[in-house]
Amino acid sequence: MTGFFEKLLNPQNTIDECRAETLEALHLSQEMYYQVLQALHDETTEQVKARMKRMDGDVNRHQKTVRQKIYRHLAMSPGADLLASLQLHDIVNEIERVGDYSKNIAELVDMLSGPVDWGPREQGMRDIHRVVLQMFDETFVCVEQDDKEAGRRCDELYGQVARFCDGQLEEIVSEGEEDSERVRRSHLSLVLMLRYTKRVAAHLRNTVLTITNPYNRLGYSG
Repeated sequence: MTGFFEKLLNPQNTIDECRAETLEALHLSQEMYYQVLQALHDETTEQVKARMKRMDGDVNRHQKTVRQKIYRHLAMSPGADLLASLQLHDIVNEIERVGDYSKNIAELVDMLSGPVDWGPREQGMRDIHRVVLQMFDETFVCVEQDDKEAGRRCDELYGQVARFCDGQLEEIVSEGEEDSERVRRSHLSLVLMLRYTKRVAAHLRNTVLTITNPYNRLGYSG
C-alpha cells in the first residue's frame, strides 16, 4: 500500500509514469513503421503481418494503461495536472492510430507477396518515408522534453509530406487509364501507401500540436 499512498501525496509520479508509457508506445510505433517499410521495399516475408499485429497489441496495452492511470489520477486529484493529463490522453490515442496504419501497411505487404515496384516513383517514396521517420524523432523530443521547437519542426516536416503525397495522387489520377495489369497493380499499391503515409504523418503532427498549441486549438496548425 505504500506505493499507493505515495502517489496520493505526489501525483506527479503518475504523470511521469504516463509520460514514460506514452514514450514507449511512440518508440514501438516508430519501430513498427520502420520494420514494415523494410518489408515493403526489401525483405517481404510472410511473418511481417503477424509481427506487426503483436507490436500493435503492445502499443494498445500502453494506451489502455495510460488511460487507466489518468482516469484514476483525475478521480483522486481533481484539477491536479489537468492539462498534462489531457495532453497525454490525447497523445497516446494519436500514437495508437499510427500503430494501426503500420498494421494496414503490413496487410498491403501481405497482399503484394513481393517487393513493390513503383518504377520512377520508388526513390521519391523512399525519400518521403525518411522524412516521416524524422518526424518520429522530432515527436519524441517534443513529448519527452516538452520542446515546442521540436514540435514546430515536426509540423513543418508534415507540410513536406502532405504536399508530396497530394501531388503524387494528383499526378496518378491525371495519368488516366493504363492497359497494363502490372501498372494498375503498382498504382493501386502506391495510392494506398500515399494515403497511409500521409495519415501516419498527420497523427504525428497532431501529437506535437498537443504540446505546441493551446488545448482549444488541438489539431490546428499555427
